[in-house]
Amino acid sequence: LWASDGTAAGTRRIATLPNEAATLSSAGSWALLSFHTSRRVWRTDGTTAGTREIPLPAGIRTFGNATGASLGNVTFFRASSGFGAEIWRTDGTAAGTWPVTGAETAALGEMATHGGALFFLAGTPENPSRLALWRSTGAPGGTQRLRTFGAFGGFSSPAPAELTSLGSLLFFRLDDGESGSELWRTDGTAAGTVQVHDIAPGEDGSFPMELTALGSRLYFAAREAEHGIELWETDGTAEGTRLVQDIAPGAFSSNPQELTAGGGGRLFFTADDGLHGREPWVYSPEGASCVPAATVLCLSAGRFKVEVDWRTGLRDGGRGHATALTPDTGTFWFFDAANVEVIVKVLDGRSLNGHHWVFFGALSNVEYAVTVTDTLTGAARRYTNLPGRLGSVADTQAFGPLGASLAGVVTEGPAPEVGEVPLVASRSVHATGSCTPGPARLCLNGGRFAVEARWKDFQGHTGAGKAVPLSGGDTGYFWFFDAGNVEVVLKVLDGRPLNGKFWVFYGA
Repeated sequence: LWASDGTAAGTRRIATLPNEAATLSSAGSWALLSFHTSRRVWRTDGTTAGTREIPLPAGIRTFGNATGASLGNVTFFRASSGFGAEIWRTDGTAAGTWPVTGAETAALGEMATHGGALFFLAGTPENPSRLALWRSTGAPGGTQRLRTFGAFGGFSSPAPAELTSLGSLLFFRLDDGESGSELWRTDGTAAGTVQVHDIAPGEDGSFPMELTALGSRLYFAAREAEHGIELWETDGTAEGTRLVQDIAPGAFSSNPQELTAGGGGRLFFTADDGLHGREPWVYSPEGASCVPAATVLCLSAGRFKVEVDWRTGLRDGGRGHATALTPDTGTFWFFDAANVEVIVKVLDGRSLNGHHWVFFGALSNVEYAVTVTDTLTGAARRYTNLPGRLGSVADTQAFGPLGASLAGVVTEGPAPEVGEVPLVASRSVHATGSCTPGPARLCLNGGRFAVEARWKDFQGHTGAGKAVPLSGGDTGYFWFFDAGNVEVVLKVLDGRPLNGKFWVFYGA
């Protein structure tokens, strides 16, 4: 055994130990060594005189990876007489070493210190296949059972519970035999040991994992049928437990892994959104609402975040550049700021069917995916346009209460044949025309093309759309009832160098 202060002069040998693997764990001013083969424990304070074996009663040996947790100058470890296992405590002396569980059990789970006490999961003396949460101060008679749960499936050690502290609460994963594997928490009392939320009702449960404390909230990955395995957060209450973001929209799973609490109150992790493979991600709880950016469109007062990813081949692709038009509507361009490719609109239709509605109009036959995220609930919807397709989408059940959505409700517009038209449209070459723009008329391509729109509602009322040109001279849109509600967008490109024709795109 060696000790070092990081310098050659300060590196010295302390003692010669048994020739076998050992695990070292800190216990305040000293450390515990657990030897894997001989199953003995030693203690060291960094000096030769303070390094020695801690004698255990006859027949008692450490169990598995014996080291567990420390509380002040006391450390806890697993030991066994051969008929099970129990938790022992030691202060590094023979007199200060004794069992805290009271009886051996065939099922002994992980342990952790929290709030000045040791917490651990273990089978009950009367029925080792029934799991219980225990609390111990390490003092004689200081161990109490907080809650007994259902059978966990046998007489082997229970699955890791990921005991994780957050403020005054200790969180853990547990299958109680009724609601499957779900998130639980305790405040150190029997009454305060409860299930946080039944995220996925049923026997399987949501199996929360990667429990990570950050600020005043706990973050974890959990699975349920609607969204797959995604990132969740909780404040310890059912009401405060929610999906952070459906990174791979729908029932697909992004499988968040390697959750790490970082600087600036940010959470780092890896995930697969279904478009870019497994990549590093960062989440800032304080900036959970949409923040506009060059490639991010924020709609409905920042509640909905819209992003568009495009691709023209196996390797060529990128993220669309966003331009806000109205509080509910915006556009994206891919190759040229003057060439609008996609227009997206999110409307609040809750007064009609309880959902927010998503519309997008296609002005491009490039392959792209539109991802709309409700930052309030974390739910997301993704709409994919296949290469060579020209179609519009209306999803009037996109985001329901608490982010719920229904499958199979997307209405697509016609997808006309595009023949040999290339996937990437050319930038228009303006001709000279005599169109005179007006409140109800768009003049595109240097005034060569005049565009007007007429509407008719379900009551038979009719009218002319109000025209609004966009930058570049190729594109414009019409609104019918409200200047903030874009109804139709239209683009005319000069494709004559490619097929001898002008091209007309419109999205409704």
